[in-house]
Amino acid sequence: MCSYPYSQFLVLVLFGVIVGAIYYQVKRDDKGIQNRVGLFFFLVMNMIFGNLSAVELFIKERPLFIHESASGYYRISAYFLAKVVCDIIPLRLVPITAFSAIVYFMTGLRVDVIKFLIFTLTLLLTSLAACSVAFFVSACVRTFAIANLLIALPYVFMMVFGGVLVNLNSLLDWLSWIKYISIFRYAIESLEINELHGMIFNCTSSTSPEWYVYLM
Repeated sequence: MCSYPYSQFLVLVLFGVIVGAIYYQVKRDDKGIQNRVGLFFFLVMNMIFGNLSAVELFIKERPLFIHESASGYYRISAYFLAKVVCDIIPLRLVPITAFSAIVYFMTGLRVDVIKFLIFTLTLLLTSLAACSVAFFVSACVRTFAIANLLIALPYVFMMVFGGVLVNLNSLLDWLSWIKYISIFRYAIESLEINELHGMIFNCTSSTSPEWYVYLM
């Protein structure tokens, strides 16, 4: 168990290098716009679906927790806070910060300290929000198979209503409310506004003269 945080850190560092190599030094042209949006969607998807394993936390330890809590060893609040703190620092804060630094500078996003901090904070909060949903499901059910299904469905629906796979303005009225509970939507919009606001893109094609796109 002690080696798990180190494994988590090494995996995210390696994955950050791979992602950075795929989107290495994106340009400020029409391809650069697509690559940036694709990068943000890919990062958010990884931050959210990477928390699927968290759903087994309370299910696995439920018998031990019931026994120790009934014996008066600790309160429910102490157990929950200990689990959350021990999960956030070694498994979220440190690995995601390292992952963000590698991806941010390898992909050539805007060189700005504030924008880098917002980028890192967005990924961290996205992971924490997804992890909170997994913890909620884990605390509500007793069977891992059911918990896995219950957590996968919200993640998928959040991804569909995140604004990349479907135009949110074209949704039916009775479905449009789902976008307001989509972690994908808030995370992707945060990353896009942080990176694309005020950028000037030089877009050219074989059939049209050179033109520029200024993103407000």
